[in-house]
Amino acid sequence: MAKLRSFRERLVQAAIYEAVGLAIVTPVYGYAMDVTVTNSLVTMAAISIAVMIWSSIYNSLYDRAYLHLTGRAAHERNTLERIVHALILEATITVFAVPIICIMSGASLWTAFMADIAFTMGYAVYTYIFHLIYDRVRPVRDSAG
Repeated sequence: MAKLRSFRERLVQAAIYEAVGLAIVTPVYGYAMDVTVTNSLVTMAAISIAVMIWSSIYNSLYDRAYLHLTGRAAHERNTLERIVHALILEATITVFAVPIICIMSGASLWTAFMADIAFTMGYAVYTYIFHLIYDRVRPVRDSAG
């Protein structure tokens, strides 16, 4: 029977995912929203922390459901399954990202939503690529649990 990654492994994965994502998106957000570098970094860090927590929970739940439905581990997902995984993750992040953007930038709900949509599209691609690489570099081992 296939094994699942441990919750600890998912925390490591989420931390790496967020660190790389933060390095990519912070300057883009600052420029697009016309905010200071400090504001951009604090806003993106707040979203990043929320995403790290949610991503660990989401990936653990998703892996359990995926294993139950398919009998396969995360690293065995095909392209379509990876796209669905990435899109659902990014869609659920909108729930807490939009209010953070509004509060931190003073943007309207609509502007924050549109900014989140733009980042969601970019992050969906990033999520797909990140998890593909992560699963290749750190496949689920028989000793994982």
